[in-house]
Amino acid sequence: MVCPLSHVPRIALDWRKHYYIYMPDSSYSSYPRLAIGALSVATHYNIRCFQRASLLALARERRADGWLRMHAGGELLVRYVMSAPTQPAEASELRDENTTHHDLVLLDVRNSEVTCAAKIFRWLALAEALVGAADLVGVIDDDTFLHTERMFADVRPHAAEPYLFYGQFSWAEAWDERRLRHLGYANHGDRILRAGAKYAGPAPSAAHLAPGATRNGPFPLANGFMMVLGAPLARIAGSSAGAATLVERLTRAEAAGRRPLYVGKCDPAGDSSLGYVVAHTLPPELPIKIVDVTSSARVHFWRMKATPNALRSSLVVMHHAEKWEEHFRYATCNATGQRGADRAPQMRCIPVIEHIVHATQTQQFGHLFRGGAQRRGKASSRGKAAGRSRLQGRRVEAVHIPPRKVREHPGHAYFASHFANWTWCETKGKFDTVPGLQLRDAPSFCGASEPAVLRGCRVGFASSGELRIAGATEQVGRNH
Repeated sequence: MVCPLSHVPRIALDWRKHYYIYMPDSSYSSYPRLAIGALSVATHYNIRCFQRASLLALARERRADGWLRMHAGGELLVRYVMSAPTQPAEASELRDENTTHHDLVLLDVRNSEVTCAAKIFRWLALAEALVGAADLVGVIDDDTFLHTERMFADVRPHAAEPYLFYGQFSWAEAWDERRLRHLGYANHGDRILRAGAKYAGPAPSAAHLAPGATRNGPFPLANGFMMVLGAPLARIAGSSAGAATLVERLTRAEAAGRRPLYVGKCDPAGDSSLGYVVAHTLPPELPIKIVDVTSSARVHFWRMKATPNALRSSLVVMHHAEKWEEHFRYATCNATGQRGADRAPQMRCIPVIEHIVHATQTQQFGHLFRGGAQRRGKASSRGKAAGRSRLQGRRVEAVHIPPRKVREHPGHAYFASHFANWTWCETKGKFDTVPGLQLRDAPSFCGASEPAVLRGCRVGFASSGELRIAGATEQVGRNH
């Protein structure tokens, strides 16, 4: 798709600091359309109802085709992506649910630990055909509270980027071709450079490459509870030969006896599978633009003591939200409890290699990423100067390396060649003022009990006497 020249942002280049600052026109990407696939299973009916209620109450209105219009601009559509039912009773329940909400996407993919990646790729490939034109396509879990206005504030300046990749990022050390999963994490300077050095050079050994891949080594991945891609990148990645090859090999491996690392957990993880396909199987000349919100406290799991302040100050996604009163209602009402404007982090965009150089001079890799110096549970202690922190109860080392040493390191060549066209956007430590989150009919919503929500969900939140959300009386359009 060719964008009108008037929609191309102005770019200021500071040659002293080697980073780009995007300065969009006031009308640029003011109303992006974001289609999200929420990964779900048939038994999560209650969780889907809770998430629907929260998103609908936070929207300005729901259009007849199901798109939710945001107060500050932009439109959101959520579809619940899951495996097609195999039992008649389950099929009947899902059919009734979809008759009411018209928001289920049932894929001809078995429900198992191995098929998580297949569901993600299939959704990314089919999203635009299922929901119509969208600027962005995302993936979340159904057990997440989503602060819609902050997410749109984050992606709005970059929404017209066709190869956008937004989320909370980590670095995988490499892809294990034999076990069909990522090898571990390389999240601080010393380890990521050493990992890159293993795979430096224009012609890596065939033993290090999976079928369909053209390279291997460290690659970035957006954590799976919040991944947003530009619609063209989503379509390319989802329908790529690399994705198809990976899914085919996983299917054959499972039939041959491959077992997941943990029962009930995706293996390989969907987020690392997507990161691998984007970084190592797509054409390297694609100008991928990563918008990493790791350092702005935009995502975390449910923690009762820490959550209230995060909800009011910075949080975009709260993961592991499964209950109404303790999670979805609590998060929605707390996030909308602040008065006045909100804030969104300003971003600076630099080449990936400059991001690596910058990160090795600070504690960025050790401080920002969970499990950061880990591979199979072991932490590296190399380096004369190391900063230490505790994340999830494990020690993480952050090694400080002078810029000259980084550029002389053998691993530097890996990032300079394999990610030459990639851009990494990270927070600058400054914030812009943005509109706050608004909740329609707060007294009714914040006083609603779980039974009332479930009764309202059965009738599409449109019946008086149950939890009735303004705008829900409009007819919900079917999938395109």
